[in-house]
Amino acid sequence: MDPRTVLVVDDDTLLLDMVEDLLADAGYAVARASSGTEALAYFEGAEADVVLTDLMMPGMDGIELLSRLRSLRPETPVIIMTG
Repeated sequence: MDPRTVLVVDDDTLLLDMVEDLLADAGYAVARASSGTEALAYFEGAEADVVLTDLMMPGMDGIELLSRLRSLRPETPVIIMTG
């Protein structure tokens, strides 16, 4: 069985690295995006089982990303995190 894929979205590279390591150690496949725009582009060619996104990002914030993902992939769970 293939591991579940988590798309992690955050503009903070160090946080992306840390979350990726934690999820990978737990057995998940991890995809990364450094912006909401990059996350939406990811879904043009791939799928994720869940999206974990930061709330506060420049440009498109986590709430706007949630709204756009709901239109694009309403079945995909989205978890919004904040510092």
